[in-house]
Amino acid sequence: MAAFSIAANKLLIPAYSYNGAAFATSLTTLVYCVSRVWYVRQKFGIQPFSFRTLQVLCITAVTFAAVAFIPFPAGGLWQSLFSMAVRSLLIAAIFGFLILRLNVSEDVNTLIAGLRRRLPFGKNS
Repeated sequence: MAAFSIAANKLLIPAYSYNGAAFATSLTTLVYCVSRVWYVRQKFGIQPFSFRTLQVLCITAVTFAAVAFIPFPAGGLWQSLFSMAVRSLLIAAIFGFLILRLNVSEDVNTLIAGLRRRLPFGKNS
C-alpha cells in the first residue's frame, strides 16, 4: 500500500499540485478498503456490507444536504465558532434522529432503550 501511495503521489502531485495529493490519498484509501473487503470475502466467505450500509450512506447524504445550504455568517472568530457549534449540533441531531427512527442499527436502538429505562424520566418511570 505504501508503494502504491508513493507512486500515486509522484504521478499526481506534479500535474495537479495539492489536488493531486488529495486524489492520490483518496485513491490509496479506496484501494486499501476494496482489498480488505476482498480479503474478508475470500477468507471468511461473508459480505461485510448490507442494505443497512446503503441506508446509512443515504442518511449521511440527507444530513449533509440539510446542513450544507445554511449560509455561513460573515463575521469574526466568535461568530464562526458559534456557527460551527450550531452546525455540529444539527448534524448530530439529524443523523441521530434518522438512525434511531429508521431502526438502522439494532445495537444502537438497544443501547438507547437501555439508557432510557435507567433515566428517571424514561418510559418506565
